[in-house]
Amino acid sequence: MKKGTAYEYRTRTGNTVSGWMDFRTDDGGAFKAVIYPDSQSADYTGWSKLATKAYELNKDAALFISMGDLVDNGQDEYQWQAWMRSMKGIMDTIPGAVMMGNHEDYSLDWKMAKPDRYLAHFHLPNNGDADYKDHFYSFDWGDVHFTVLDTQLNELKG
Repeated sequence: MKKGTAYEYRTRTGNTVSGWMDFRTDDGGAFKAVIYPDSQSADYTGWSKLATKAYELNKDAALFISMGDLVDNGQDEYQWQAWMRSMKGIMDTIPGAVMMGNHEDYSLDWKMAKPDRYLAHFHLPNNGDADYKDHFYSFDWGDVHFTVLDTQLNELKG
């Protein structure tokens, strides 16, 4: 990809294909990011209002960052779908970076487990440890080098 270039893309899940969406790479200049902490919830209505309002107040943001604990229970697909719906109009408009929190590592019986659903939902830059694909990655945006780390591995090993 080239700096400051507009691209179009779409996603596919099984036989379902999204419409075309726009994406623009950074141009190397100053930028703004919307950063979201702990969105985990049993009901994402309030979270959706907060996330949407933050983005509406910062329409010039180049990207968003979700700092872990996206969902309350990492193996509950309903929560993942609720989180995705809560980010509609944001994550389909600007690029984002997500990172795992401990809640992404919970099984349905609230025990520590491999974050299978998180790993299935996000395909992140392939520049971390090959044994832990999508757990660690980094990327550049403008003059900033972002590094995303998974701090849950020791908890997973128990």
